[in-house]
Formats: sequence, structure tokens, C-alpha cells
Amino acid sequence: MTYYLLLLVKAAITGQFSWHDFLLDITFIHSSYWFIEYVVRCYFVFWLVRKFFPRHTSVVFILFGLLSLNLFMQLEAEQSFSFFVGILASDHIEKVPRLVHKQVLQIFLCCFATGLFFYLFKAIPVIHQYKGTLPYHYILLFIKLPFAINCILLPYYFTQLSRYRILYQLGKCSLELYLVHMISLPYLNQGIKGILLFILFTALSTIVFYLFDARVLPQLIPIRDQSQA
Repeated sequence: MTYYLLLLVKAAITGQFSWHDFLLDITFIHSSYWFIEYVVRCYFVFWLVRKFFPRHTSVVFILFGLLSLNLFMQLEAEQSFSFFVGILASDHIEKVPRLVHKQVLQIFLCCFATGLFFYLFKAIPVIHQYKGTLPYHYILLFIKLPFAINCILLPYYFTQLSRYRILYQLGKCSLELYLVHMISLPYLNQGIKGILLFILFTALSTIVFYLFDARVLPQLIPIRDQSQA
């Protein structure tokens, strides 16, 4: 619902609207935001596998990741296994404290070294010429995925991060922040004044959409109490 509202606001700001494009957007067939379209697809696969193949979650998501890597566009391909890693992290998060510091450090350094190697590798001019091709998707995968695992492990080393309320709030409204910042990107081409407008517009819009999502939307679409089901 928040995404649909944002599309209408975006149309009002830009003055551009097409029912054809809007219908494709709200059905996630061809969205304005590639990430929204892709993450909805991931959540659909997640619901499907949890509903009908709960014992084969890993197998299904590995197959889905390979499909994404080989058939989807670059931005989706390089993130093809990130959603699956997030599921694994959520399902096995309680096991992390049981690992000794040395084990976590080895995983962290191995992922960092892998991501850094492929990052430098893709910067080689002859390799960079393959941008947009399938082999290049694999190179990007081995950059984004290891660094994503590093980000998941960071709170293990910096436990104080969870105590900063601003980071907590940014995490809660990260979706709204992602959505609205795309609308205000044109401000960045207007110098210092544009940068300030970008920050102001993004901050205020994020707050408005987050409050709508957290307070107004639950009143419009009441969530069923599972304890009374």
C-alpha cells in the first residue's frame, strides 16, 4: 500500500502518469524500482517454499538463485543469493554466539578477501569490458555476497552499534528511505542547494511515509491477531 501511494505522489510531482505503466508497476510485472519487483518475487518464492516445501528451503532458493544469476538483469543477478543468506542468518542467528571468536574472524576475513579480490579483478580494463555479460554477473556476485555476509557479522564485533537509536530508526524506515530518495535524486544536480534540498526532502518524506506505514495503514488494514486464530 505504501508503495502504491508513493507511485501516485511521484506521478503528481513529475506530472507524468500512464495507466498502462501504473498497472504494470502495482502488479510488480515491470516496476519503477527494480529492487521492489525483485524482493516481492523473493518473498513470493519464500512463501511458496515455506507453504509447500518447508523441508527443501535451501534447495529451492539455491535453484532460484542460479535462475536469477543466469537469467535476470545485472542488478538482480549480483544479489541473487543475498535473500537466501538473509534467511539463513535469520534461521540460525542463535548459533552465532556459540562460535568462538577465531571462527567468526576467519569467516569475516575470508569473505572480505574474496570480495576485495573480485572488486579489484573487475577493475582491470580488459575484464571491465565484459560488463553486462553473464561472466560479469558472476564476478559481481562474488563481490556483493561476501561483503553482505561481512555486514551481517559486523554487529558481532561492534555490539555497541545496536545501542545507537538513530541506526535502529534508520533500519526501521529503510524501505521508505529507499523509496523516497529516488524521487529526490534530481536535486543532487543543483549544487550545494540541491544537496540540502535532497537531504531535507528525503528526510521529511521518509518520516511521512513511515508514519503512514506504521500508524495509518494498520488502521486501514487491521492485522489479524494470530493468538486468537
